[in-house]
Amino acid sequence: ELTSNDKIVSLKSGIPPINDPKRKIISSFMDIKVPQDREIEGNNSFGKIDISNCNKSIKIKANYCDININDSKGDIAIQNKMGSTAIKNTSGFIIVKSSYGPIIITDSRGDINIENSFAPVKINSCAGELNIKNSGQISVKNHQGTLNINNTNGVVDIKNHSGSMAIKNSFQPLFIYNIAGAVKLENTNAIISAININGSLSATNKFGSISGKYINGSFHLTNQNGSISLILDEPLQGPSSIDANFSTIDLKLSSAVNTMLTVTNTGGTIQTDFAIPIKKQNLTSSIKLKIGSGKTPLAVTGNYATIIISQNK
Repeated sequence: ELTSNDKIVSLKSGIPPINDPKRKIISSFMDIKVPQDREIEGNNSFGKIDISNCNKSIKIKANYCDININDSKGDIAIQNKMGSTAIKNTSGFIIVKSSYGPIIITDSRGDINIENSFAPVKINSCAGELNIKNSGQISVKNHQGTLNINNTNGVVDIKNHSGSMAIKNSFQPLFIYNIAGAVKLENTNAIISAININGSLSATNKFGSISGKYINGSFHLTNQNGSISLILDEPLQGPSSIDANFSTIDLKLSSAVNTMLTVTNTGGTIQTDFAIPIKKQNLTSSIKLKIGSGKTPLAVTGNYATIIISQNK
């Protein structure tokens, strides 16, 4: 069913009822050309939708459909199930609600909201606020703008991002690399890896490790029943802390860090290759170490932890 007026083109399609068991539908195809300044609405099941060169809004409701939208300038709203969604080279607000189908958005400018489940989400070379809620793999590369992710049961991999981010994951690894902006990370039962961060870093984990390298900003790391491994080779940019319970903390420091380090551990051990004494009182061990100017405080606190402080030569 195709309807149109001076503002919008609307198409509804689907498989018609078949009463004759001998009748079969092999395939169907419809090619529609409309003015670029018309809004488009589509409703389809069991097929494919391709839209390109639209300058107005696009609204699609679909089931068991593969949807492709390219080279368009209006807002996009898609509801899909059991089919893929691919959007490329667009400008405008994008909303995608889907399940059991992958979502890929590339080279788009504008805020993006995604709700998906049981399928991967891939965002490449986009700009604007990005919000993703998913239960599956997430990949974001070369993005500019605020990033918010709430995910479960899928690897989260973020590379070359400019802007603040807040990411929550569980039961699968969380990787971030080459980030310019404030970072907040949460995970459970899987690792957190943060490399080359130009901004503040907050990371919290349970039953999974935290590792960090090339952190150019203040940081606060908290873990329970999982290790923390951190290499610091640049001056600290602000007061920082590491807090771990029933964990191992492995901290490597270069002479350029310029920190006043205090380490306290209750019910565990402290090991160091720095020539400083380890003070012990009852169940508590502690050290205090000035590196370089000692300008910026770094507090390491453990509870029944193994803490290793060593020189990064």
